[in-house]
Amino acid sequence: MASWGSEQILSTILLLAVLIGACSEKEKTPADVLSKQQMTRVLIQVHLLEAKVGRLGLTHDSAKQVYNHLHYLMLEKEGIDSAAFTKSFDYYSLNHAQFTKIYNAVVDSLIEQETREKLLEDERAKEDSIKSKLAQDSIKQDSVKEKPKPVVKRKFEKPRPTPQFKAKKLPNQ
Repeated sequence: MASWGSEQILSTILLLAVLIGACSEKEKTPADVLSKQQMTRVLIQVHLLEAKVGRLGLTHDSAKQVYNHLHYLMLEKEGIDSAAFTKSFDYYSLNHAQFTKIYNAVVDSLIEQETREKLLEDERAKEDSIKSKLAQDSIKQDSVKEKPKPVVKRKFEKPRPTPQFKAKKLPNQ
């Protein structure tokens, strides 16, 4: 067995250092790909749009047209063109770890939003219930109150002539 020379040891150490550096170095996102935060925000909007269009009860073709239009408007509002979104989606879908983190954030945000909306809906229902209860109590109180006496309508009578009094003379006058 040949002994290792200092050059071979140095080469091996250098190779190991490069491999360790390559494994530990985070892959940099290309400049023309959306950041993770942008991608998360856009994917949240995408899922909300899909749900909104799904609730419209349209045929598949109509729903697809409506979705495509709303998707375009959403990207325009975010300042993103559809090619950049598609490229970013493809990039992140090939990088499983990053895509998983993005979608975990998307799902967490959607669940949080749904929970918030459910709490608001429950609060409104509670307020409506209280208002309804107060209205019912008011109606009950009104029915317990003494009923007003009915107004008796009298037949129209001719006015009676007012008696005319003659001034009496006082005895001293």
